[in-house]
Amino acid sequence: IHLAIIGNHGLDVQFIGINFLESLVSEFSPSTSTALGLPREFHEQCRKSLEHDYLKNFYSWAVGAAQSVTTQITNSDAAVSEDRVCAASLRFMLQVLNWDFSNSSRVVKNSLDVFSFVAKEDSNSAYTLVQ
Repeated sequence: IHLAIIGNHGLDVQFIGINFLESLVSEFSPSTSTALGLPREFHEQCRKSLEHDYLKNFYSWAVGAAQSVTTQITNSDAAVSEDRVCAASLRFMLQVLNWDFSNSSRVVKNSLDVFSFVAKEDSNSAYTLVQ
């Protein structure tokens, strides 16, 4: 999936790969999941695994996909096929940003919460974002 999303196999495959991730994340999102006929415990386990192990990587893949097509889009006066990839990437990133992390019991002793940050004063600039 990663190779498809970064564009190694062309724009159509890149678009399909991003849509696949969007469907996957939607399925296990607490707010938009569907009934697959699977036990609730299995669904919850998949949601936790997705959130802990994959969501951040998937998000960064979508950012890379959007960035990879922006030059072609901005340098063109007409509609180009890259706009589908960019729109799908932005839609997916919005979906991840709307993920309900409050349902999670992710914070474990001595673990790093990679989705939170604090502002810290720095001598070189007013504020620096740090994890």
